[in-house]
Amino acid sequence: MLLRTYEAGNFEAVWNEIRSHSPIEGSLRAEVLEVAIAAMRRVARNADLLADRLRLRGWKPHIAELTELRSKPSLQDEAVFSRIMEISGAPIPPTLLAFWSVVGGINFVWDYTTGDPPDLGVALPMDEMDPLCVDPRSIITDQFDNWEDQKRSAPEDSLYIYLAPDYLAKANVSGGPPPTGLRFLSWERPRYFSAEITPFPLSIT
Repeated sequence: MLLRTYEAGNFEAVWNEIRSHSPIEGSLRAEVLEVAIAAMRRVARNADLLADRLRLRGWKPHIAELTELRSKPSLQDEAVFSRIMEISGAPIPPTLLAFWSVVGGINFVWDYTTGDPPDLGVALPMDEMDPLCVDPRSIITDQFDNWEDQKRSAPEDSLYIYLAPDYLAKANVSGGPPPTGLRFLSWERPRYFSAEITPFPLSIT
């Protein structure tokens, strides 16, 4: 039902319906995941379009040895998803799961180690451009050891999944706000919320 409404173009009605439920579980989660996957197919098409155009301009992604302008999903993803849920004791939010499963990762941050970026025809400094960046699951695995250590030493503390640098770090400037991420409030009864950090969106049109 939600997917049909979404595909008919009634995006706002779908997202309002999804946001009216807390938590998202059972058959509703399956419906929401269908919608998220449909939305992420659109994200993937647009990301590929932008990546191709940036590539033609000579745009090089930061830390290119780890990520591409768009990093495609891989066969190893399911094992990473299972590990995240095992450590956190919580399901991955549908939109984030759909993003990693369909899009993979996006890194439009300029590699400032190679010099000045090419002219994109936009008269904005890099910190105002705030290029899109959401880490693929291959980057997230680097956080597993820290999560395990935290779970043993401070189980009462929150678990954070950091997904992207802040807008100043993208411009090679330190001292910006906390990175974009997602927070689990506790190990026993995890839930997602936005307070100290800007969360990965639970919905996208």
